[in-house]
Amino acid sequence: MEPTPKILVTDDVAANRLAIRKLLRRHDVEVLEASCGNQALQLALTESNIALVLLDVQMPEMNGYEVASLLRQEKRTSNIPIIFLTAVARDEENELQGYQSGGVDYIHKPIDSEILLAKISIFIKMWRINSRLQQEVKNRREAEQKIRHLAKHDMLTSLPNRSQLLDNLNQGKSRVDRYGGKLSVLFLDLDGFKPVNDIYGHEAGDYVLKEIASRLKNMMRPTDTVARFGGDEFVILMTDVQDRDCIVPKLQSIISSCAKPMQWLYHKLELSISLGVAMYPEDGDDATSLIKSADGAMYRAKEAGKNCFRFVVEGQTESEKEYKAMSGLLEKAIDQQELFLLYQPIHCTRTLDVVAAEALLRWRHPELGLIEPVTFVPVAESSGVIDRIGDWVIGKALSDSLQWWNETRHKVKVMVNVTTAQISENGFSGNVNDFLSPVLAAIGKSVSLDELNEFLGLEVKEKIISRPFDSVKEQLENLKDSGIGVSVDNVGADVTALNYLKNNLASQLKIDRTLIKELPGNQGQDKIVRAVMAIAHIFDMKVIATGVESKEQYEFLRDIGCDYVQGFYFSQAISSDELKMYITASYAHESQELIDQN
Repeated sequence: MEPTPKILVTDDVAANRLAIRKLLRRHDVEVLEASCGNQALQLALTESNIALVLLDVQMPEMNGYEVASLLRQEKRTSNIPIIFLTAVARDEENELQGYQSGGVDYIHKPIDSEILLAKISIFIKMWRINSRLQQEVKNRREAEQKIRHLAKHDMLTSLPNRSQLLDNLNQGKSRVDRYGGKLSVLFLDLDGFKPVNDIYGHEAGDYVLKEIASRLKNMMRPTDTVARFGGDEFVILMTDVQDRDCIVPKLQSIISSCAKPMQWLYHKLELSISLGVAMYPEDGDDATSLIKSADGAMYRAKEAGKNCFRFVVEGQTESEKEYKAMSGLLEKAIDQQELFLLYQPIHCTRTLDVVAAEALLRWRHPELGLIEPVTFVPVAESSGVIDRIGDWVIGKALSDSLQWWNETRHKVKVMVNVTTAQISENGFSGNVNDFLSPVLAAIGKSVSLDELNEFLGLEVKEKIISRPFDSVKEQLENLKDSGIGVSVDNVGADVTALNYLKNNLASQLKIDRTLIKELPGNQGQDKIVRAVMAIAHIFDMKVIATGVESKEQYEFLRDIGCDYVQGFYFSQAISSDELKMYITASYAHESQELIDQN
């Protein structure tokens, strides 16, 4: 909104000021009155938006010429136009003195109101034009300043962006080169950020990023730079560092601060960070190499279990390159059909019929050969490739299971392992039918959700299902409601806490091979296995024993009421075609004959 122009009327006669005030009612102006020179100077120096000064020449103590001269000497008032009002007869010498003191015009008394208003109108228009120009210049400068700020800062967090970081890093490097000392580059990556985005939405993700940015900024020195590098990555530049040891307490504080829970609406969000640290001058020659080195150290922190920090070590950069290279190879492996599934049959303990098979993912690279899941699955989880791989595995497993049914007329459910990343992300949240429909369409199969449970089951590790996370519970409930069975895998592999059973989220327990390998004979293991089975049966859950490698183990498990068995005693992991023949054989022969063949 444009400000109202002000006119300062200075005259020692009150009647003259009143007459001019009444005259100016025709204009949208504010009238300021001064009865003497000193009052006029005070108002001119304190009031803003004065468009014109009407100044009487003949006043006591200080005449109009003196007032005008003083106004011209002050920067704030030097450009305000002044019109002298005088009762003195026209005199070139007096008028020249007025112009020399800073006046722009003369009006002689008695004042012709029409002439005065005409001249005032001109000066008001000039003031408005000038005011608008000044505002436009101001707006343009502010816009340019904002553009310069945005070019160097992240819009979401207001932190310096990558460009500003590189500038500051180069400046810091130059200071070290000139004066000595060290600087450190901290590369931070949020652990578990993608599930927050997928489960709660991007608003929650933005909240997390802003909260982390605030925490980091508040705990660093004014001389340090906290920058958002991109996505969920932040980089901190610490200057005037003595050595690695001196920043360890700060690194620990950063990790601790970022691990504190956040409250998003009604949800408690718990994340952590992986932190890599590079030092200048020993870990890089320039800004780019320092950031890459710190990034590589961050990957080592992730490999070490996350929620920790790692310094750059010799050979680390190669490790990072290999890590990223494998991520790229995995993307291609799906399209180039390098991934394949093997199946290990699961038998009914009582009849030895094949009732299910566990799908085991394998990767055969044309140059690197067979790569085990323990090597590539963590890379797939960290890089996000696990989403595509998970879709492919379910699609392939379903296709094979339906093919077995078509060719053998025996329904064998395929059990697919679900990773931590998958159960934490949006692949299995929301409407399960929405997720599975494109998978079924991709393999050209049409199966209703009611039928799907006969062909597909999911295996979730015990350490995942036992987590007190609402998101995990919600997604497992969605699967249960859809009719897809969930098995709890690796029961007994770690310290087992069976309190999750009360939620009734799974239909089966798979006892880990570590509890089976010393059976029969180990009384401690015997009691644990019997106890787990008893509790599972109380909750109407079936029990699968894995790692069965001998006839004695099988018979022991059969005798104590175990529902299903799986292990090398029956079969190793075999191809889809081999399993199809195995299914046919298991139903075509007597159970004892099948065992004798093995």
